[in-house]
Amino acid sequence: MSNDNARPHRAKIVTDFFEDKNIALWTHPPYSPDLNPLDYGCFSELKRMLRGNMFNSWDQLTSSLEDIFRQCKENEKFKSIRRLPER
Repeated sequence: MSNDNARPHRAKIVTDFFEDKNIALWTHPPYSPDLNPLDYGCFSELKRMLRGNMFNSWDQLTSSLEDIFRQCKENEKFKSIRRLPER
């Protein structure tokens, strides 16, 4: 998970969630648009794919997100995210 170390990202509830889910954090300096996946259209594409869906539980949302990421695995818009460690 990309993290710019902003205050909300350092909140105990957030850090506990990442730790509980064994999510590794990749930190980068703040104000680094060249390292921000938002600038590559990833989240706008994710938003488009989720639009109109209703979720009754956290499990439904995470299941849908997992399906989307599986579908987008080879999508051009997501290649830049996989290349972030090279930057």
